[in-house]
Amino acid sequence: MFRALAYRNYRLLWLGQTGHSATLWMDQVARAVLILDLTDNSPTMLSLVIATRLAPILVFGLLAGAIADRYDKKKLLLTTQWVSTLCHVFIGTMCLTGLVEVWHVFLTAGVAGTAMAFNQPVRQSLIPMTVPKEVLLNAVALNSTALSFMRIGGTSLAGVLLIWFNIGSIYIITASVYVLVTITTMLMRFEGGATRRKTSEGGIFGDLKEGFTYIASNRTLGVVTALALIIFVFGMPYQQVFVPLLAKETLDLGELGRRLPFRVRRG
Repeated sequence: MFRALAYRNYRLLWLGQTGHSATLWMDQVARAVLILDLTDNSPTMLSLVIATRLAPILVFGLLAGAIADRYDKKKLLLTTQWVSTLCHVFIGTMCLTGLVEVWHVFLTAGVAGTAMAFNQPVRQSLIPMTVPKEVLLNAVALNSTALSFMRIGGTSLAGVLLIWFNIGSIYIITASVYVLVTITTMLMRFEGGATRRKTSEGGIFGDLKEGFTYIASNRTLGVVTALALIIFVFGMPYQQVFVPLLAKETLDLGELGRRLPFRVRRG
């Protein structure tokens, strides 16, 4: 069941995926609580922040895949992780010093979302380079397991930490986890040029055209892609908007289920 973890590069990649997924979902909780606190529980502002976080993934996701094919994947992954780390340090510092403003939340949401748009395609494309072909399905399954488990584990951890820490501290914690994730990426070793594909004559947009052509020629893949797009556009945003509002406004839940302690400290 865990045979892919016997390979050093994959083990490091999987640990990084687990940590990255944990911080991703911790950020979802912390950002929702923060923007609701700053805007007096405004559903509109919460929706706009979530849209700002997810829009870059929708806009740049395909382009990121093409870029990942052409450039050094390890360097791209390190860049996205450092950008995400700096975003978390910045918003955490603003919260701790009482200087946080609504535009800070939107700015870091957009930058972090853009980094995320490039992070996952690059990370996914590294999997076949870390294990033999016969272990690839097991490696993909373990990677998906880490993503799914941290959807529950990361959000639960953020909720528990909010009992003892404020939003600023949560972001500093997630930044620290991101540093560990970056270290796992730095420790991966590939033979020279192994993480970079030879460029094609068509360029990046030629690669995109090739990808669309292949999807159009494969009905099954087209249906799967369409279903994934529907869930991403119409499913995830509703969940991320309504669950925080349901907890705070309808159920009046906060620390230990009794009160709402998540107030941002201001100077």
